[in-house]
Amino acid sequence: IDSAEAALVADVDAYLGQLYADMLDDFCAILQSVEPQRIPNSLERQTRLAREAVGYIDANIDSTLRIGLMCTELGTTFKSLERSFLRLYGVTPKRYVDLARLAKARRNLIASRGSESTIADVATACGINHLGRFAQRYNALYGELPSETLQSGKAQRMRGPAGVLSRS
Repeated sequence: IDSAEAALVADVDAYLGQLYADMLDDFCAILQSVEPQRIPNSLERQTRLAREAVGYIDANIDSTLRIGLMCTELGTTFKSLERSFLRLYGVTPKRYVDLARLAKARRNLIASRGSESTIADVATACGINHLGRFAQRYNALYGELPSETLQSGKAQRMRGPAGVLSRS
């Protein structure tokens, strides 16, 4: 190569070297200006997600709840939601919804004693649509039929699922 070409190559090499150094300086400046954020650990994320889901469930307990729709609303996957519930509550989100509905139905049955309310009225007001399954699940959980709760004082003891849903 002649001297003109050698000078041109040297200029290009110098230019590219300087460009690379400037880009590296800019990149380092950007990294230094960004505030580091604490990334929550797995338990914190799962706790936050489960609590958000419980809030969603509480707000929509009387209507048809779809776990998939709840996941979409909360911006999570079904698997993440399920893992969070299993870790924090020991049950799946679906089972939690069932327990929440049964607990609400029990409170409403007790409050409805002496009124004209029927078991069907109470169950449907809690988002329960299958009355036969409702009676079976209710009996399995509380040791009495919904009709017994509505008629007797036996429910005064408010036996419940190990404190899982002991809200008033």
